[in-house]
Amino acid sequence: MESKRAKWTLTGDEDPRDRSTTSPAHQRTRRSFQCQSTASGSNYIADDEGKVCNWMDRDPNTACCRSGEKYTCGRCTEEGCCDVYEQCVSCCLGRMEPSEWNDRRQLPSRPGVGKWNTPFELCNNVCRTNANMTVHENAYRSAFRFCFNHTGRHPSRTQQESNTIDPTITFVAGVTGQNCDDACQKVKKKCQDDILEQANDCSLLRRHFGCTGKCSFGRSPWMPAFAPGNHPHEREEYVCTLRMGSRSDCSSMSFNSDRMCACKG
Repeated sequence: MESKRAKWTLTGDEDPRDRSTTSPAHQRTRRSFQCQSTASGSNYIADDEGKVCNWMDRDPNTACCRSGEKYTCGRCTEEGCCDVYEQCVSCCLGRMEPSEWNDRRQLPSRPGVGKWNTPFELCNNVCRTNANMTVHENAYRSAFRFCFNHTGRHPSRTQQESNTIDPTITFVAGVTGQNCDDACQKVKKKCQDDILEQANDCSLLRRHFGCTGKCSFGRSPWMPAFAPGNHPHEREEYVCTLRMGSRSDCSSMSFNSDRMCACKG
C-alpha cells in the first residue's frame, strides 16, 4: 500500500493544498491512511489537512482531527505570525501557494540536497520559535512568536504609525537601550518632549509590541515603554507600561525596556 508520505511528495507544480485527484491511491477511504500531526501542544493539535482540534477530537486510528476548523488564522497576524503554534501550522498550510511551496521546499541547511517532503513538514518546522524571536536570550519579543513568514519573526520594531488626530505626528517603536531622540532620527524625524504624551496609549503599545494583559503604570521619564520578560507584580509575560505623573522626555532611555516614541518632521 502506498504510504501517506509517498502520496504527499509533490513534484513541484501541484497546489500543495489540493488533495483531489483521480488516481486510485487518492480514492481510498479516510480510515485507510494516517495523518501527520503536531505533537508538542498540551491542548491542541494541527493535522496535515490544515485542521486544528482539541486532543480529545484526535482520531486515535488515523491521527487526524475528527472535527475542527480548517486553515484557521484567527490567532495570526497578516504578517504571518501567530500566538498559538497549532494555528501557525494550520494558517501556514492554508496560505501556501504552489509558487511559494516550490521556493521554500529546499532546506536552507542542506542546499542542493535536502527538501521538505510535504507542506506539513515545512510548516511544522518553520512555525517553531527561533533565536530571531527572543530578546536578552530569556524572553520573547512578541506574543506572536510562531511565524511562518520568510523572516521567521514579527515585523521590525522600528514600525511606524501615523497619529490619526494629528497626522504630523508619527509613532515609532524604539529598541532596547535607545532613547526617542535616536529612534526618531533613525526615521528622519525629531522627538519633542511636548508631544510624547500622545504615545501614552495602551492600545498603541499593544499594536507595536504585542504585549498582553492590562498596561501597568510607572513614573520613569522613558515611559511609555515595553518591558520583555516576566513582570514581578502583574505576572504578565509581555508588559507595557504607561507614564503616570510628570512628562516623559526624549533623551531618557532604559537598558531593559523599549520606548514608544512620538516624532515630528
